[in-house]
Amino acid sequence: MGKRFFGSIVKESAFYMLFSGLLMGLAFIPISRFFIGLPAERVFSFEYGLICIGAGLFVGTFSFLVIRIVILKRLNDFSSKIEGITNNILNYKKGNIKRIDECKDCYVQLFSDDVIGRLTERYNSLVRVIRSLFWQYERMDEFFSRLNKSLELENLDKNMAEFIFDITPAIAIEVYHISKQEELAVGYSKGIHTQITEGKKQSLIDIALDKRVVSLKDAEVEIVEFGTGKIKPLEVVYLPFSNDSTDYGVLVLYLKRYLNTEEIALIKRLLNEYALALKSSLAYQKMQDMAAIDELTGIYNRRFGLKRLTEEYQRAKRQKGCLCVIMFDIDHFKRVNDTYGHQAGDFILSSFANILKDNFRAEDVVMRYGGEEFLCAINDATINNSYERAENIRKKVKESVFTWKEINITITVSCGVSTYKATDKDKTIETIIKEADDRLYIAKNSGRNRCVYSNINCLTE
Repeated sequence: MGKRFFGSIVKESAFYMLFSGLLMGLAFIPISRFFIGLPAERVFSFEYGLICIGAGLFVGTFSFLVIRIVILKRLNDFSSKIEGITNNILNYKKGNIKRIDECKDCYVQLFSDDVIGRLTERYNSLVRVIRSLFWQYERMDEFFSRLNKSLELENLDKNMAEFIFDITPAIAIEVYHISKQEELAVGYSKGIHTQITEGKKQSLIDIALDKRVVSLKDAEVEIVEFGTGKIKPLEVVYLPFSNDSTDYGVLVLYLKRYLNTEEIALIKRLLNEYALALKSSLAYQKMQDMAAIDELTGIYNRRFGLKRLTEEYQRAKRQKGCLCVIMFDIDHFKRVNDTYGHQAGDFILSSFANILKDNFRAEDVVMRYGGEEFLCAINDATINNSYERAENIRKKVKESVFTWKEINITITVSCGVSTYKATDKDKTIETIIKEADDRLYIAKNSGRNRCVYSNINCLTE
């Protein structure tokens, strides 16, 4: 009602204080006569009444001024601080400032053991909450930017781990992935060298499946290897993440101080967003694999294999190294199809591809070139080493018995080996492949089940 009548709490307070002063002045007249005992003719005179009323109004006015100076000034401080942080938030939303923590003077400094003091404490607490929420919002925004830089799983793990490393008191960090077959793989590691024992592996799997944060502190923490030395962290925190029933993992933080609840809450939010990005990354990787891998044999298809061969060719040119190419062909493969059927033929192709995968490194190129032809490339190898590798594979195939539906099948392979060396400046990839194919042709026309190569050695030319 007062607000509707006066339109201002300040005006309302002034009215009530002046009115109270007026009443006190009027009340002082009978008090002067009956309690103090002043003469009636003096007390009830116009002049004395005017003095009492004036004194009362003066006290009311003075009281209002004191309140205005002491209390209203504090309330005005609150108003200016609230306006300051409000403008701070609006400027952040408009992009005029980068961070909410650029608000240098948002807190009220007042020590008062009363309602004003309690109001001050609650206001400062509210400001801390607001700034904390915006701090988390800013970190999340930065985190999204980092995650969106790459869909490759390796880069995704690195971007996530290094971001969390930067915003926490971490001295080392690890990211582990756990497959649905409970196989453990290290996605990223920084600042630490740990041995994955069976006990640790099982502990990580349990934490991931239980989806619970585990914190080890002080005496519970073991000494671990960091770089070239050893150190004992103050706390080690295991934070699980998952996006569905099949993709699990654990983030491990080695810390120089304890994490607070606010930091843990933020990391959990970051891991939830990372898990969603991880799902997209795994789907992207699966699509890439489908585009790159021959469905029957599980090795590179011709299109992607030639792309990888081009990369190795360019690397050999840059480093003035040696690139050896081996072309394999299964002898009389049509006879296998005609005798045992196309399913048996597919089994032979898949089995031979497995032999190739077992005998080449991950960085080598192994592809199905077409039909029953396979092409492999080795960088930083001599022609002799490549020929020896091809011969070992040829002998292994010859000595193997492939059993399909209780039918034992034996096969042989022929191969041709070519090379690119630093002095072959004008030799193209097509030329290298043709040389390998020509030597394969010689091997097949010479009786099959053999390897043919030139006597050129990369390291001696």
